[in-house]
Amino acid sequence: MKTKYIKIILLISLVFLVVLLLVRKIPNTIEIVMVTKGYNFVQVERDETFEISFFISTKNSNFSNQNNIKSIAITDEINYLKFKLEDIILSEEKVYLKNKWYYNVLFSLKPLIEVTNNFTLEMIDAYLEIAFKNDSYAKLSIGSFSYYLFQENSQNLSITKLKGLVNTFNNNKRLVGVLIGIKNNTNKQIKITNIYPLDLNIKVAYKDIIKCNDFIQGETIKEILGYDYNLFEIEENVKLNLCVDDEIRIFIPLKYIKDIVINKMGFLIEYELDKETFYYCLDDFLFFESNDYLVNLKWLKFYTYEDS
Repeated sequence: MKTKYIKIILLISLVFLVVLLLVRKIPNTIEIVMVTKGYNFVQVERDETFEISFFISTKNSNFSNQNNIKSIAITDEINYLKFKLEDIILSEEKVYLKNKWYYNVLFSLKPLIEVTNNFTLEMIDAYLEIAFKNDSYAKLSIGSFSYYLFQENSQNLSITKLKGLVNTFNNNKRLVGVLIGIKNNTNKQIKITNIYPLDLNIKVAYKDIIKCNDFIQGETIKEILGYDYNLFEIEENVKLNLCVDDEIRIFIPLKYIKDIVINKMGFLIEYELDKETFYYCLDDFLFFESNDYLVNLKWLKFYTYEDS
């Protein structure tokens, strides 16, 4: 009789253990791949969102479930910019990296910031910080991050043409120059004194700016300028003095402060009219799309995360 009771107790214990294992979610180690590049966001309308994507080794995880995420921010050692997560898009297409298949996850984010004036925030070494409702968190290196908020825009000029020149450098596509058409909407002369790329990694080569009506995509910057051009040779203290009476088209060569992938960017044009300084903000524009950087491991950061 005693043996029978022992068997019943053991059976109940075994059933309880099985149920416990089925109910309890066992942590699952997933792999995350982040592309480090020059991320930038120009916000001229409050409802605009910033998109950032990365890759995960499984479709179902905390990263792909909006209900499991408590907060998101982009940070560095000093700055902290919090975002509202508007949406998560999980792509069905997979990429093959380091002998493993990954799914692409895209976050659509809106900055949570209350300012009344124009605002700039630049981070050289930035991280995407994700806090989950289970009290775990992930901190992923993204490269650099540049954020520009402009509350108003001058209407004295307008943009009539925008076209990026993309060349191949070190087996990767690079935005090396931009063709911009600028129209003067006044009956007075406008003098452009600065053109600022809205990404902390890029400068404009003022002395190499030329008038250019158009170019054929596939031409090299050397063919357009007529001489060899160094993407990384920065020249300081060069001033811009470009007069616009009606409309002009100019080709603006770009300089890179460091070797980094940038495919989207805006510009801020500073100009003078009647001895008064004005600004025109050109919203960020996607100049090219490419997955070429995925074959270059130096742009990729690999992480593991215990998804529970």
